[in-house]
Amino acid sequence: MIWVDVFDMLVKDYKRIGDRIQQIRKQSGLSQDEAAWRAHMSLRAYADIERGNTNPRLGSILNICDVFHITPDMLLMEDEHPLSCDYSSIIEKIDSLPPDKKQAAYSILDIFFKSSVSDT
Repeated sequence: MIWVDVFDMLVKDYKRIGDRIQQIRKQSGLSQDEAAWRAHMSLRAYADIERGNTNPRLGSILNICDVFHITPDMLLMEDEHPLSCDYSSIIEKIDSLPPDKKQAAYSILDIFFKSSVSDT
């Protein structure tokens, strides 16, 4: 239930999210009908999300992301480049962790990279 609460807090600007979905859909060359079908949604539900008329459910966002092979942060983050940071400082922060936490951080990154490779 915590994830749902966090998601509700993140999704504040339905119109902005809908605009991003529409832009990605058009770039992919899909019609609304085809995108809705692939996302296992009715055309009306999909179109309402794209127009920004409704609060998209977490499951709907995840289904839409699967259709376009994107991550939810690409729709929900304010910034188009949410990770614009100094990557070397991230490595330094990880390296400064105690051994058990450092191993956990590298394990998480390893899982992420393995899942990213399998998605492509």
